[in-house]
Amino acid sequence: MTTPPAAPTCIPYEDADPCPRVEITVTPGADNATITLYRQDSSGTVPVRGGWRIEVSGPALVVDYEVPFGQPVEYFAVGYDTDGNASTPGPTSEPVTVDSDGCPWVQDPTDPESAQRWQVVDWEGMAYGRSAAVLRPMLSATAIAVIGVRQEPESEMVARTVTDSAAAALRALCAVPVLLIRPDPSWGWPARYWLVGDVEETRQAPKTGDDPRRVWTLPLTAVDAPSPSLLTFPYVWADVVAYWDTWADLIAGKATWLDVMRDPAPGGAA
Repeated sequence: MTTPPAAPTCIPYEDADPCPRVEITVTPGADNATITLYRQDSSGTVPVRGGWRIEVSGPALVVDYEVPFGQPVEYFAVGYDTDGNASTPGPTSEPVTVDSDGCPWVQDPTDPESAQRWQVVDWEGMAYGRSAAVLRPMLSATAIAVIGVRQEPESEMVARTVTDSAAAALRALCAVPVLLIRPDPSWGWPARYWLVGDVEETRQAPKTGDDPRRVWTLPLTAVDAPSPSLLTFPYVWADVVAYWDTWADLIAGKATWLDVMRDPAPGGAA
């Protein structure tokens, strides 16, 4: 029987680039060749993006850039041996909560570096549609309805930018078909993946050509998460090179490669 991984350990980061996140370390079982990491919260259990059947030879680091705000979440992993046999789910981590006040975070789910905070001025309503067909038989006074399930919501968001650079960044992000929007709990809406429809961009002062302020109207339709998996870490090799003069210095300063992945700076996270 395949050995399950140990309970993950979690470190939340609320004020960090590129966006709030949780870094999860998983120690695989003795015979695990790959592992899959899951997050469970009030909405259910989902695989963590970048944590699906990752190859392991020791402790693995996975970064969850999609953790919802203001609620406790837990993580657990399933291990697989070299033949692909799955273990039972491993023990769950201690609950961890990531808080973020103010404007919602918006990002391309496959590119955490794209994350932005949008200045939302109106996002008050949700519409929950239902697909249905009505049939009217010739010899019946009562119609027959063929009814589908209640749909996830559609909505409309109005956002504002006050600089040309912010407008360019929002315009570029809207080129992505599906966005993850994570509001803080005070908005009353959960984190969701949204298909962004036809975006309207309006100058706030239309007769002043050099006024950079703009108002954006964005129709939104709730959709499933996009499938591509991208494993992204907050640091790159250039960061390591900037902090350490030689390989010997790095080995002396960091006990394991996992410590380098967490934070390559001298005296950083270990």
